[in-house]
Amino acid sequence: AGDRFEIAFGVTGQQHAPVPTGVEATVQVSYDDGATWSEPAEAERRADGTFATTIDHPESGNFVSLRVRAHDSRGNAVEQTSIRAYRLTDR
Repeated sequence: AGDRFEIAFGVTGQQHAPVPTGVEATVQVSYDDGATWSEPAEAERRADGTFATTIDHPESGNFVSLRVRAHDSRGNAVEQTSIRAYRLTDR
């Protein structure tokens, strides 16, 4: 709790499908089990093809929920939500 934390993830297509191109992704965070969400933060594509963004955790809280949205240049899109993705601990 109270620290910055980097969220990193990969985005791939279906097995045997062409590799997606022009992929962009955003991350939203919730600290109340998905009742409310932050504004989408753009994830930056890294050299290894993964994506990452940094979030600022509040000073206190229990769990962090994450919502990732990604889309490619062909209009394909995916959204994945993980309620209680991980627990915050006090410093």
